[in-house]
Amino acid sequence: MIITLVSVIVFVILVGVTFLGGRLARVLPEEQLSAESKDAMKLALGLVATMTAILLGLLISSAKGSFDTARSQVMQMAAKVALLDRVLKLYGPEAMDARHALRDAIADGVRRTWPAERSGPVRLDPNQAISSVAKPLLIALVLWLVVIFFGFSLLAPTKASNTLALIAGAFSVACAVFLILELDHPFAGVIRIPSEPMVNVLNRLGK
Repeated sequence: MIITLVSVIVFVILVGVTFLGGRLARVLPEEQLSAESKDAMKLALGLVATMTAILLGLLISSAKGSFDTARSQVMQMAAKVALLDRVLKLYGPEAMDARHALRDAIADGVRRTWPAERSGPVRLDPNQAISSVAKPLLIALVLWLVVIFFGFSLLAPTKASNTLALIAGAFSVACAVFLILELDHPFAGVIRIPSEPMVNVLNRLGK
């Protein structure tokens, strides 16, 4: 819910900036938007756009790397739990209590990590709750996007097609922010690590 709200806020901010820039372009004196001024603005916006693209790529890469690492850890954990259960099975009936305790611990972990209600709170170990996306970088990304959309709306002729194009761009950027935040929370939300590896192991424990 919070991730969706943040993405919507980013979209609304960028759309608002777009309309603000278009309105300002209509009231500014012509000398403020001369050809020389527009060329200078285009150079500055090009630089900001390049930095924004690099930063956006870095944030997506960081969030995707964190997601892949967490998914790999889940698969490794499932394999280790299955191996431990097989080793305990070799000890015979004397190890049944230990196997049952292992199954109960894994079942509790699965319930806490993947609650039955998809929107329910996920209770994780503090080490798993560390974010891979630095908030200052995310704030810098949004600020640079505001500069870009404001500048583009000043330079673009005040036509409906141009406004719609900028709105579509704002929607695309908001979706990118949504994906970054979703990947940064791999055990909750729309994009999350599946529970199948641990559930499959849990169904075979103690048998």
